[in-house]
Amino acid sequence: MYAHRLPAGWRNRLRRINTFGPMEVMVVGRCDLLALKLMGIAKRPHDLEDIETMRPTSPEIDFLDDYLDQQEAESLDRETFERQRSILKELRSTL
Repeated sequence: MYAHRLPAGWRNRLRRINTFGPMEVMVVGRCDLLALKLMGIAKRPHDLEDIETMRPTSPEIDFLDDYLDQQEAESLDRETFERQRSILKELRSTL
Protein backbone atom coordinates (compact mmCIF):
# COMPACT_ATOMS: atom_id res chain seq x y z
CA MET A 1 0.00 0.00 0.00
CA TYR A 2 1.16 3.52 -0.67
CA ALA A 3 0.67 4.96 2.82
CA HIS A 4 2.14 8.30 1.76
CA ARG A 5 -0.71 8.57 -0.76
CA LEU A 6 -3.49 8.10 1.78
CA PRO A 7 -5.71 11.17 2.18
CA ALA A 8 -5.45 13.26 5.32
CA GLY A 9 -7.59 11.87 8.12
CA TRP A 10 -7.60 8.31 6.80
CA ARG A 11 -7.03 6.84 10.26
CA ASN A 12 -10.31 8.39 11.42
CA ARG A 13 -12.13 6.58 8.61
CA LEU A 14 -10.76 3.09 9.33
CA ARG A 15 -13.44 0.46 9.82
CA ARG A 16 -13.06 -2.56 12.05
CA ILE A 17 -13.85 -5.81 10.27
CA ASN A 18 -13.26 -8.31 13.06
CA THR A 19 -11.11 -9.19 16.03
CA PHE A 20 -9.16 -12.43 16.25
CA GLY A 21 -7.75 -12.73 19.74
CA PRO A 22 -5.35 -9.81 20.18
CA MET A 23 -5.44 -8.93 16.47
CA GLU A 24 -7.91 -6.35 15.23
CA VAL A 25 -8.50 -6.31 11.45
CA MET A 26 -9.22 -2.89 9.96
CA VAL A 27 -9.84 -1.64 6.41
CA VAL A 28 -9.51 1.82 4.93
CA GLY A 29 -12.69 3.74 4.24
CA ARG A 30 -14.31 3.74 0.82
CA CYS A 31 -13.13 7.26 -0.12
CA ASP A 32 -9.60 6.37 0.91
CA LEU A 33 -9.69 3.20 -1.19
CA LEU A 34 -10.97 5.20 -4.16
CA ALA A 35 -8.11 7.68 -3.68
CA LEU A 36 -5.51 4.90 -3.60
CA LYS A 37 -6.96 3.33 -6.72
CA LEU A 38 -7.07 6.70 -8.48
CA MET A 39 -3.38 7.24 -7.75
CA GLY A 40 -2.52 3.67 -8.73
CA ILE A 41 -3.96 3.87 -12.23
CA ALA A 42 -0.60 4.82 -13.75
CA LYS A 43 0.99 1.55 -12.60
CA ARG A 44 -2.08 -0.65 -12.30
CA PRO A 45 -4.53 0.05 -15.16
CA HIS A 46 -7.05 -2.42 -13.70
CA ASP A 47 -7.61 0.08 -10.85
CA LEU A 48 -9.68 2.16 -13.28
CA GLU A 49 -12.02 -0.78 -13.79
CA ASP A 50 -12.26 -1.16 -9.99
CA ILE A 51 -13.18 2.52 -9.63
CA GLU A 52 -15.83 2.23 -12.34
CA THR A 53 -17.25 -0.87 -10.63
CA MET A 54 -17.40 1.00 -7.30
CA ARG A 55 -19.50 3.73 -9.00
CA PRO A 56 -18.39 6.73 -6.92
CA THR A 57 -21.05 9.17 -5.84
CA SER A 58 -20.90 12.90 -6.45
CA PRO A 59 -19.69 13.61 -2.87
CA GLU A 60 -16.99 10.94 -3.30
CA ILE A 61 -15.83 12.52 -6.56
CA ASP A 62 -15.71 15.89 -4.76
CA PHE A 63 -13.57 14.24 -2.06
CA LEU A 64 -11.23 12.89 -4.75
CA ASP A 65 -10.97 16.33 -6.41
CA ASP A 66 -9.99 17.85 -3.06
CA TYR A 67 -7.54 14.99 -2.53
CA LEU A 68 -5.84 15.70 -5.86
CA ASP A 69 -5.58 19.38 -4.91
CA GLN A 70 -3.86 18.32 -1.69
CA GLN A 71 -1.47 16.00 -3.53
CA GLU A 72 -0.50 18.72 -5.99
CA ALA A 73 0.04 21.26 -3.20
CA GLU A 74 2.31 18.84 -1.32
CA SER A 75 4.27 17.63 -4.36
CA LEU A 76 7.92 18.64 -4.22
CA ASP A 77 8.43 17.97 -7.93
CA ARG A 78 5.31 19.88 -9.00
CA GLU A 79 3.60 16.69 -10.03
CA THR A 80 0.21 17.18 -11.67
CA PHE A 81 -2.56 14.66 -11.96
CA GLU A 82 -4.19 15.51 -15.27
CA ARG A 83 -5.03 11.90 -16.10
CA GLN A 84 -6.72 11.40 -12.74
CA ARG A 85 -8.63 14.67 -13.13
CA SER A 86 -9.87 13.62 -16.58
CA ILE A 87 -11.05 10.32 -15.11
CA LEU A 88 -12.98 12.18 -12.41
CA LYS A 89 -14.52 14.45 -15.05
CA GLU A 90 -15.65 11.41 -17.01
CA LEU A 91 -17.06 9.74 -13.89
CA ARG A 92 -18.93 12.92 -13.00
CA SER A 93 -20.50 13.00 -16.47
CA THR A 94 -22.02 9.56 -15.89
CA LEU A 95 -23.87 10.57 -12.72
